[in-house]
Amino acid sequence: MEGLDFLNALAGMEFSAYVAIAFLLYGIRQVFNFKKEYEALIAITLGLVWVTLEALGVPVHIILQGIFIGFTSFLLTKGIKFGEQKLTKNK
Repeated sequence: MEGLDFLNALAGMEFSAYVAIAFLLYGIRQVFNFKKEYEALIAITLGLVWVTLEALGVPVHIILQGIFIGFTSFLLTKGIKFGEQKLTKNK
């Protein structure tokens, strides 16, 4: 029965939480450049924050949309910085 629950989680909104937390962890790691030893602790903390927000009644789609907007902004900033470096390097 547990295997079926896992498959349902993969197909449903619960799996979106795992992906969102993974993206958040990646973004945080890029910005703060912390040691790999702290990655599990930060992932657990993000998971606890996620569950707390859900328990407080914040809809999951709001959380996901906020993470998407934040991560997109992060990637856009990285892209602009990369482009600036390429332009200055070519001069």
